[in-house]
Amino acid sequence: MKNRSLIFLSIVLFFSQNISAQSNPKIFINEFLSSNLSTNPDMVDFDSFSDWIELYNDEASSVNIGGYYLTDNFSQPTKWQIPANTVIPAKGFYLVWADGYDDIPGHSYIRNWWPDNISFTTQWCHTNFKLNKDGERIALFNSGGALIDSVSYPDQVTDVSFGRTPDGSANWLHFGEPTPLNSNTSTGLSSTIVSGEVIFSTEGGFYQSAVQLTLRASSGSGVIRYTTDGSKPISSSAQYAAPINISSTTVVRARLFEPSKLPGKTTTNSYFINETRNLPAVSLVTDPKFLWDKKLGIYINSYKDREIPVSFEYF
Repeated sequence: MKNRSLIFLSIVLFFSQNISAQSNPKIFINEFLSSNLSTNPDMVDFDSFSDWIELYNDEASSVNIGGYYLTDNFSQPTKWQIPANTVIPAKGFYLVWADGYDDIPGHSYIRNWWPDNISFTTQWCHTNFKLNKDGERIALFNSGGALIDSVSYPDQVTDVSFGRTPDGSANWLHFGEPTPLNSNTSTGLSSTIVSGEVIFSTEGGFYQSAVQLTLRASSGSGVIRYTTDGSKPISSSAQYAAPINISSTTVVRARLFEPSKLPGKTTTNSYFINETRNLPAVSLVTDPKFLWDKKLGIYINSYKDREIPVSFEYF
């Protein structure tokens, strides 16, 4: 009898825990970006770069959040409803664009783009509100109106996200390298102080011979990271250690990474070596994926009528 009682008690506890997890699952507002200028684009649906909210499922099993609500106004807890059968896998993520379009996946539209009208079908969720860069409160309610999670946030920095680290914890930090739909494993900071800029020894322009380029920090100390393929330098980009020999036409982009500070501004210079010109010239520099990527590239997908961030130089 004693063993049967223990087995019965274990079964009851198991089902009680499962019912509790389903009614109050550990779903978190895990990361968001309230001022997206150049970080990660929507591209496939409406806008190019929009605010976004990432949800995280900290349960050991999938959770259906269909019917739940997201809001930026506690007096309107049912402001925007997540569509039915929206499932977040165990320890997984779900991203919603907070761009004001109020739409869900599977709706068809016509993109008015001369000379042809191109049809497209939405692939993302889009809330009926945008995020306020100057600070506000975001909340997640279940279908019954119970609060699941919320966060009040202060003033934000453009292209810097605010998120939990580790995922689902109570510790919120600023991320100079946002991680939408991925774990918040990049460097997080409690401060929004930005690193200094990188000073180039030689300005971009037209040169008849090779250029020996030296880079230095405008102030403080830190690591200078640079690229020559047009992409924005990140923490894993090449580290500057010695003068760069530029013997052919090259674009150099550099950025300072200082301890306990957000990554600095990206500085770009274009060097034209032994190029003939009789007229003024313009150099537009952007991340290659914004041009050539099969899904995001505006050259490959010109019908999407998109805009991308560029560095502009006039010679």
